[in-house]
Amino acid sequence: MRKQHTNAPGKLPSLAGEIDEGERRFRSLADAIPQNLWTANPDGRYEYVNQRFITYTGLTLEQIQSGDFRSLIFHPDDLQAFLDRRTRALENGEAYEGEYRLKRASDGTYRWHLARGVPVKDANGHIVNWVGTSTDIEDQKQAEAAAESANRAKSDFLSGMSHELRSPLNAILGFTQLMASDSPPPTP
Repeated sequence: MRKQHTNAPGKLPSLAGEIDEGERRFRSLADAIPQNLWTANPDGRYEYVNQRFITYTGLTLEQIQSGDFRSLIFHPDDLQAFLDRRTRALENGEAYEGEYRLKRASDGTYRWHLARGVPVKDANGHIVNWVGTSTDIEDQKQAEAAAESANRAKSDFLSGMSHELRSPLNAILGFTQLMASDSPPPTP
């Protein structure tokens, strides 16, 4: 949606005012979404993070911009995989996605997140910045684990029941075949 200008004839719009208004609207939108959101320059250095990102991590924008924050919030088992994937994306100029555990500042627990980073390119295909999000998927991961556990329990139950039913049924089937045959029954 393009903003229409209602300036007096012969008067140019205030570009600074429009940028300030655009920035305010962007930040309002970024703070309204239920994800951690960030933007970075073409080299991948963070320029902006939304309030949810700051609240979740407990870090300041300055700490995040220093670049040394990742070891503070990523689970140690996930950090290298994230760094490798992000480095490849920055080198190739391609979007990346992965699931990682991030530490929540409010209670120190690690929660699973789906992280994405997407390059924003100009008309010539050059990266002008990066935009990324991380979405908390811990509840989904727990639901998947519970469903998997229930499915395993069901399979174990059915396997056991099958064995328990098969043993007496084999004896009944054997006696039925014996009775249907013309041969005399066995003597004890």
